[in-house]
Order: sequence, then structure tokens, then C-alpha cells
Amino acid sequence: MYEISNQIVGLIKFFKETELIKIQLRNAWLSNEKQESVAEHSWRMGMIALCLLNFEIEVDVAKILKMCIIHDLGEAYEGDIPAITKEDKNVKMQRETHCMNKLLGELEDSLKDELLQLWNEYNDGISKESKFVHGIDKIETLIQHIQGSNPANFDYNFNLEYGKVWTSQNEIFDMIRKVLDLETKSKISFNK
Repeated sequence: MYEISNQIVGLIKFFKETELIKIQLRNAWLSNEKQESVAEHSWRMGMIALCLLNFEIEVDVAKILKMCIIHDLGEAYEGDIPAITKEDKNVKMQRETHCMNKLLGELEDSLKDELLQLWNEYNDGISKESKFVHGIDKIETLIQHIQGSNPANFDYNFNLEYGKVWTSQNEIFDMIRKVLDLETKSKISFNK
């Protein structure tokens, strides 16, 4: 018979707590008019990454997929702040760091440190992997904004500049961005 350790209990508490990512909503809508959850956004980021990894050489695939999963864990308790609101980066980082520490609090130190290190690496935006995931994050958001049933006052013009620093880093992202910008302009024309 197995003895249930504190490590297992901590993992289960963490798994349950991550349900919050399924509950937290983003400033994006699905095509069925349902508001998108943070978890749905992260899942499709992972799918996009899987499909685009063949275009990126010399990156750690596992790290990229892990970053896609954890990049928004800091939104578990207080939710997503839409990019259009232009929240102060330091305030956002403090808030999300507090949330991450709370969320990961029940995990054993080595796992907590690994997840925090990945999350910090993503937020630093310096490594090849973090730059790739930032680009995927912006691409997924743009796709959802084009595809979704957005409110009448949705600002599509914002998307024409949104995340360009991340989506211009490689040829495949640049090609995808050009198509998405054309689709966004079409939405703008249609909604006039």
C-alpha cells in the first residue's frame, strides 16, 4: 500500500487551484459568443506552437510548450487585464508574482522553483523560447479577435499594432501577421 505524502497532497491542491485558469475570462470572445477563458487561450497557444515549431530551429520544444501552459498562471486569482488598458508593467508584474507565489505555495520547492523560473523567463522575454512564446501569444490573440463574436464597440484598430515587436521576429510569424492584419482590416471595413 502506498503512503500518501505531503508532496502528493500539495500537487492535488495545486491541480485543483489551477481550475481558476478555466474560470478566468479574457477580453476575447469565441465564435459562439462565449467569452474566452485563460485556459482556452493557453491551450490554443500550445496547438499553434506545435504547428509552428518546425519553422524555428535550435529551440527547446519542451520549454516552449511548458511556457505556453504556464505563461498566464499569474492571472489565476485576479484575471486577465486587457492589453488595450495599458496597465503599468511593474504593477502587473508585482500582482502576477504575488498570484504565482500563492498558486505554487503548496508545491515542493524544486517544482515551484522550476515553474517560477520558466514563468520569469517568459516574462523577461530574452531567451529564444520566450520570444517565440510571446509571438505565439500575440498571434493567438489576434486570431481570436478576428474569429470571435466581439462586442459592437470592439477596437480592431488596436490590433493592427498589437504585439508587432513579438510577431516580427521571424519569417513565419511575419507572414502570419500580414494575413492577420489583412483580416483585421477587413473586420474594420465591415464594422464601419
